[in-house]
Parts: sequence; structure tokens; C-alpha cells
Amino acid sequence: MKDIYHSAEQSRKPPGEKFRFSVVIPHRNGPDRILATVSAVLAAAGSDDRIVLVDNASTDDSVSRLLQAFPEVEVLANARNRGFAAACNRGAFSADSEFLLFLNSDAVLPRGALDMFEEFFRGHPRAGQVGVRLVGEDGRLQRASAPAPDFWSECGLRRRIPRGFRDPQCAARVETLVGACVAMPRVVFENLAGWDERFFFYEEDVDLSMRVSGAGYQVWFLPHIAVKHAKGGSTRSVRLPARLEALRSRLLYIGKHFPLWQRVILLPARLLSVGLNTLGAILGLVSTLGLNQAARHKAMLWLVSFVWVVLLMRPKWNLAARG
Repeated sequence: MKDIYHSAEQSRKPPGEKFRFSVVIPHRNGPDRILATVSAVLAAAGSDDRIVLVDNASTDDSVSRLLQAFPEVEVLANARNRGFAAACNRGAFSADSEFLLFLNSDAVLPRGALDMFEEFFRGHPRAGQVGVRLVGEDGRLQRASAPAPDFWSECGLRRRIPRGFRDPQCAARVETLVGACVAMPRVVFENLAGWDERFFFYEEDVDLSMRVSGAGYQVWFLPHIAVKHAKGGSTRSVRLPARLEALRSRLLYIGKHFPLWQRVILLPARLLSVGLNTLGAILGLVSTLGLNQAARHKAMLWLVSFVWVVLLMRPKWNLAARG
């Protein structure tokens, strides 16, 4: 497979000139979804903005349909599915721009959004990352920010997302952002060496927000920019691998961000909880004499998770192994 499907003429700038924004869209499968996303980005972009889609080895005709409809969009192709973080990095580092916008392939950007991001960054020189209000296809608000995980939430003694938690109602600093639509100045992104590619699909957005604030920059939430987001479409057909990937990513996050004494407690506790949940699911299945379909499904998910953990997560069952 070629490294680049298509390089649009406007993706090239004369030496010494920068784009304003590089809009980076990681993608894998789903032609109708990506066509709507790119159409909205083109309506929001100006002549000095660059749009690049990074395709993670799609198995359908979404890329060819995209190029037929929007030949001005640059498309970079990965020979295998390298995950969200790696795709974002490839798109971001492939050309120069003052700002970056990372956008899910199932998110629809409103007109004027890039102008509003630029205006905010100009007025807030310490802003290192900016997120937006996320709205589902049904019109319901989705959570777009959250408190950072800590020792107590990971012990199960405090809810990670407090009951009744709501995103701020006006522009405000937050701890972490959901990565469906986040903007950054390129200088901040490069100072952090980009997304951590060890995270394949989960926790990479929390990790990036924590590194932004840890480097002395501010993480902001802007509710006046509303992005329509079809949440969860990417993993509906791979629920078991996604479940294992979520567990692997959480263990990786704990190992990276928590002090040693907390890791010594939390990592074994996380693994023990998998065993206890597996036992509970099996007992629940036995209580129904194996006749309840939901109980059978739950027991199967936990049993596979337990075996995966016991074998030190070596079997290639999670999402990262399916590329």
C-alpha cells in the first residue's frame, strides 16, 4: 500500500510560509460519516488552512469516495491500523502550521469554528489545549471534559466522573478533555512530542491533557463551539477487543502518571478486580442455569478478560493487534 493516497496542491506552501490550521482527521472505514465530517470542515476552513485525513488501513471504499467528492483534501495512508494517537501524529507532523485541530471522523465542525479557535489562542497565550461542547446525533449533550483520574477514583472510593457532573457553561479551565475535537498551538504540541502512541485508542486524550497542564500550559473548554459527535461508532463491531484495549490503556496510564507507591497498590488491585468480576459473572450465569443470554455474554466477556490478564496480556486479542 502506498504511503500517500493523494496530496492536494493547496497542501503545499511556498518556503517560509505556514498554514494557519492543520485539521487532522484520523479515519478507519465509514464513507457516509467521513464525507459529512470533511464537508463540514471545508465549510469552516479558509484558504490558509490545510485538511489532512490519515487513513488507518480502511477496508471499504471510504477513501476513494472521499477523494472523488473532495479532491482538495490530502489523504495519508497507513498500511495497517496504527491507532488514533499515531494517526494524529502523522498528520500533524506532515506539514507546518501555526495551529492544529484534531477531529474525529464522526464529528461535524460548525462554521466559524477555526476562526473562534484562533481568536481564543490569540487572546490566551498560555492556552495549550482547547476543547468544545459535544452534542450527540439525538441532540443530547455528551461529556466533553472531566476531572483527572486520581488514586481515590482508581481505588473505587470516589467516582471518576462525579454524579451530576456537567461541563462548564462558559469558557473555563478544565483538567482533561475528550479528544473528539481538540485544538492546540503547534509549538505546544511539538514541545510535548505529540500524542503518546503507546495508547492505541483509549486514555490518549486524558494523557495529552495531563501533559499539557504538566508543562505549564492551560487546558480550556469552550461551550460556545458545538460539535455534533456520533459517539461510539468506531468500536461497535469489536466490543471484546475494545474492552481489552480499554483495560490495557488504563493500566498504561496508571503506570505512567501515578507515583510508585500508588502504582504498587493500584496495578495489582486492578488485576484482582478483573478476577472478582469474572467470578461474579460466572456465579450469575450459574444462577440462571446458563439460560440467560445477557448473563452468558457478560460471563464470556469477563472470562476472556481474565485469561488475557493471566497470560500477561500477551495474546493478540486487543484492538492494537487487529491492525
